[in-house]
Amino acid sequence: MVLATVVAIALVALLLALRAMRELRSGMPLDDERSRAMKARAGYYAFYVSMYTTLALAFVFVLFEDEGLALPNSELLFILVALMGSVQIVLMTYLNRRGRRSAA
Repeated sequence: MVLATVVAIALVALLLALRAMRELRSGMPLDDERSRAMKARAGYYAFYVSMYTTLALAFVFVLFEDEGLALPNSELLFILVALMGSVQIVLMTYLNRRGRRSAA
């Protein structure tokens, strides 16, 4: 599990570095006003989704405490971070496509 996480983080870092190098060579800025606003909005929504998911998981674990439902803290944290990142990526993709469609 740890190895898969490290490989995924390294792959994302490599892709981001390649994108930044390609954009620097072309003379284009890395971010413009629209992409910064889109990232901020996606981060805002991802924060609220992860916050309410954390509250829901806490409620479920308290509700089923007598039945032995438990996860180690490291696995629970991994689930929450993966959820937060996934929601942000999905929302950024959605907002990007919606923005391109309305601009055309």
